[in-house]
This record gives sequence, C-alpha cells and structure tokens, in this order.
Amino acid sequence: AYFVRKNRNRPTYVCLLYIFMNAVDLMICLLCLPMAMTNLSGGKELFFSVSPLCYVWGYLWQILARLSVFSVGLMSVCRTISLISPFLQLSKRHFLIPTAVYLVILMVQQSVP
Repeated sequence: AYFVRKNRNRPTYVCLLYIFMNAVDLMICLLCLPMAMTNLSGGKELFFSVSPLCYVWGYLWQILARLSVFSVGLMSVCRTISLISPFLQLSKRHFLIPTAVYLVILMVQQSVP
C-alpha cells in the first residue's frame, strides 16, 4: 500500500517491481502456514492429506520461490542499468515483458512431469 500511495499518478516501474516482490514474498509466507500447521499438530496431515491441494501447493511453492529470486535479480539489473546510464528512462514494459516471459516458462516447466 505504501508504494501505491506514494506515487498517486501512475506507479513507476520501481514501484511496480517492489509491489511485485512484496506480493510474491507474501504468498510464500502464506504457503508456509500449511507446513507450520502440520508441524504444530504433531505431524497430522491436515492440508497435505488431500492430493489435489498438495499438488497445487507444490506447484505454487516451486514457482514462487524461483519468481522471488528472479524479481530480486531483475531489481539488481534495473539498478545496474540506472547506475551505468542515469539518463536512460526505463519503462514498465522493461519490467513486465521479462517477468511475463519468465512466468510462462516457469509454468510450462513445472507442468511437464
């Protein structure tokens, strides 16, 4: 919410990247809850006893962990470009296109057995 309220007109690519990074990290934290509940219940399979939910959880866990690392790497590349060429204006598409391509690659890669 901070990044949206800070720039009221249109969020820049930096704001979008921070929002994306925070959303991915929040989803990873939410995915940790079923593991914590299983561990706190003495090993009873509360969530992981249902096979389709277990598959969805594993699919999301694999994608989100890699997407988190990718977003940090993308932020590093954007900062490096800004340091090398300070007058070069990066737009949202410089962030959205690589993210969409990487997300599609990850989804296809994880769906193949």
